[in-house]
Amino acid sequence: MIAEGVHKTTGMAYTEAGDGPAVVLVHGWACDRSFWRNQIEALSGVCRVLAPDLRGHGASSVPEDDYSLARLAGDIHSVCHDLGAAPFVLVGHSMGGMVAQRYALDHPDDLAGLVLVATTAADPEKVLVSRQIASASPGEGFRSAFLRYSASWFTPDSEPDLVLWVEDRMLRTPEHVAMKLVDAYADMDVREELSALDVPTLVIGALGDASTPVDRSVELSQLIPGASLITVDEVGHFVQLERPEEVNEALMAFLAGLGHLRGQTPN
Repeated sequence: MIAEGVHKTTGMAYTEAGDGPAVVLVHGWACDRSFWRNQIEALSGVCRVLAPDLRGHGASSVPEDDYSLARLAGDIHSVCHDLGAAPFVLVGHSMGGMVAQRYALDHPDDLAGLVLVATTAADPEKVLVSRQIASASPGEGFRSAFLRYSASWFTPDSEPDLVLWVEDRMLRTPEHVAMKLVDAYADMDVREELSALDVPTLVIGALGDASTPVDRSVELSQLIPGASLITVDEVGHFVQLERPEEVNEALMAFLAGLGHLRGQTPN
């Protein structure tokens, strides 16, 4: 059974499905929980799934300020504790993976595991598409800059209907929210902090991702002690949408290895 709710304190909308040990899915920049639709359906059969819309996204409230990664992680902390989710496996895609890293560093005892999908610990070469959008030439509108750069999220084999769906969903995010988030995470660099992380971690990289190149995933897997790395061939940034079976298989195997499926005894 799938239920929808809104957290009173944070104003965050969320989807909750299934029962058992919890998995929390965090979407990326200018996205929403629907980007996890394939994972919600698959995982809810074997565990409890929580998928929130981050502040300013989807059906959540739109505060005027405070879009720092620490604030986003704090929102997730409030929601998950009020819903009794801990210990949970935290899964983050793209910017959501950056928020997940911040959460893991700030609240490691909450986590049974961590999954980082098509994300980075830092952007030293300033290649993230959202950063390029923020530095668009004067007079170029947000929408035109967004659409010009969005091609780097996909490959020539991406389904046109999916590309249009992604672009439509992302352009629903208020422009001021999108730009505040760019300011918040564009200079993130937690590379020196990750060596202290003591949480079982899986990193998933996409070999066709031009916006967050797979070497970012490789770096993460090397920086986090004991982390495992899986790469998916010939797919762009939205690997969970374009190759859901492979992502779901990787998630299921990781959860099973932790004893984090319904009916299992935690390891």
